[in-house]
Amino acid sequence: MKRFQTLFFCGLVLLCYLVLSMYHHIQAEEEKSAGYLVLGDDWARGLLGNGGMGEGYVGLISQAFEREGYHIYVDHPYPKPYLTSSELLTQLEGKAVQQGISLSDFITISIGLSDIQKLLTVEEDASVGVRENVLTKSLQKVEFNVNESIDIIQKIQPQAEVYVFGYATPDVPSFMKDITKDLILQLNKTLEKSTDGKNNVSYVKAPTYIPMEKSSVTLLPNEKIYNRMAKAFLQTYSERHGLSFQSTDSEWKWGDEESYEKVMKYAKSMHSLKAITREEAIYFFKYLAPHVEKPQFTYEWKDIQVSHELYPLLVSMTDMQIIRKSDFFNPKQPITRAEMVAILARALDVPPTISPLFTDIPSNHWANHYITGLAEIGILNGYPDGSFRPDQEVSGTELYRIWERIVREINFSK
Repeated sequence: MKRFQTLFFCGLVLLCYLVLSMYHHIQAEEEKSAGYLVLGDDWARGLLGNGGMGEGYVGLISQAFEREGYHIYVDHPYPKPYLTSSELLTQLEGKAVQQGISLSDFITISIGLSDIQKLLTVEEDASVGVRENVLTKSLQKVEFNVNESIDIIQKIQPQAEVYVFGYATPDVPSFMKDITKDLILQLNKTLEKSTDGKNNVSYVKAPTYIPMEKSSVTLLPNEKIYNRMAKAFLQTYSERHGLSFQSTDSEWKWGDEESYEKVMKYAKSMHSLKAITREEAIYFFKYLAPHVEKPQFTYEWKDIQVSHELYPLLVSMTDMQIIRKSDFFNPKQPITRAEMVAILARALDVPPTISPLFTDIPSNHWANHYITGLAEIGILNGYPDGSFRPDQEVSGTELYRIWERIVREINFSK
């Protein structure tokens, strides 16, 4: 009897052990985890334009995974100030980073900008220049080094997904030269090319931004840019895996159907050959964003009072880098076609492009990438002679037609 009780007790203990083992195995399978390795320069570190450190896109990406129930392990000691693509290659020879690669599910890389910045020279007239032959060689070197870096990563961990970030493209104002924008656009094309045709490798498109003279809030890099970079990564990752991440805080909240109706009603009221003023153009956004939150920052215009009806919206649009800060807003001044298109493209977050479509818009025109971008998605058209006439004032009829297409596209995308 005692022997039977002993066997029964041992069998019960064994059964409990097996049940608990199966439970923990099932729990382990249900628990989602991801290893994330970060490589690159100051952008990967989360450096802010004012010299401080923020969480950067790395922190925002990690938070997005955590909101989806992932246990994410971030390996983040490798990004270094001013790291070049050649120095990244050297770094990848280290045992510690190779161990990190072997344990990673996905890897992000921000590299190449330091290679290009070293080429810039300041001329006697204070303009910024770079020799074209030197630039070509440098871009070729970046492409080679990024390709080599990806090859090393994939030899160590073939299953790891690699995401190469582009750099935010400056919407250069009149006090700067276009060369900065052009260099970064060329660098981004090079980085995108280095990812073409590779398994488990993706290019993450970068947003545009507006460098401002007076506001420390908008120095680059800043948290708004990192937020948009994180969104671009999450979208790219989602498309690869068929997932849907919870959105981070929206930078621009479109209104509802009633808002669209108000926009079109307002547009019809402006339907004439009369030129539209800058103030009238902003009213469209007032109807599209009827519930503007209290701005975190304040700006002052010499011709816009705090009591002005549009003041909160103007501050928010400036903070979101949809419009550029200057001493004067010139509310009663007619808005040009180029100016209106630039505001629309920033609000709609149209990807930059440098291939001109119109005879009077050269590739170095300050609004070329906005004009071309909106034209390519069917929001605006040029004239029968192939021109765009960027400095021509916008008429009410033209703006009505543009907003009609925008509302149609927004409704269609839903």
